[in-house]
Amino acid sequence: KEAACIPETFITVWSNLFIRGNLKKNETVLIHGGASGIGTTAIQLAKHYGSTVFATAGSDQKCLAAENLGATKCINYKKLNFEDEIDNLTSISFGSWLKLNNSRAIFSEDIDFEEPKQEFYTFEKPKKEFFSPVKKAKESVDENKMPVSETLARIFELQGNLPKAIYVYEQLSLIFPKKKHYFASQINLLKKK
Repeated sequence: KEAACIPETFITVWSNLFIRGNLKKNETVLIHGGASGIGTTAIQLAKHYGSTVFATAGSDQKCLAAENLGATKCINYKKLNFEDEIDNLTSISFGSWLKLNNSRAIFSEDIDFEEPKQEFYTFEKPKKEFFSPVKKAKESVDENKMPVSETLARIFELQGNLPKAIYVYEQLSLIFPKKKHYFASQINLLKKK
């Protein structure tokens, strides 16, 4: 149970850093939220594959944790401007680095750089209605959709609702044909009351 989130974080990081971001060995990556679940996974995977990793986090303690996981430098964004810090740590300014990496992410190698490759995501309305507790509650009251059990038949009998108790026993005899004689005897007892 405690490790259930591991595949989710690794799939998310792999998809974003290596498939969509095309991160390669000896490249530099900036991970925001370096002490988060996704951030810690991203730092470890990027470092493992030979990238230089910078990160940001909201406290010195979180920055230390990110650096212990492999970040070259983690910047406490509440104390320092991470753009200025990146400028000081690298040979290229943060703005230039961002433009360089942004253009690589937007443009494809197999098309002319003058025509950006655009990706559009559309979200269609689900074909099936989302779960509605109100609708489920109304359906549960419908006799035709009511789950039946011997306990329910007994409850109806104790409440004095004999027609519903009989109905439940009739449904049970259809569901469990091997016990139909027992259910028939219960129905006869209820009819005599």
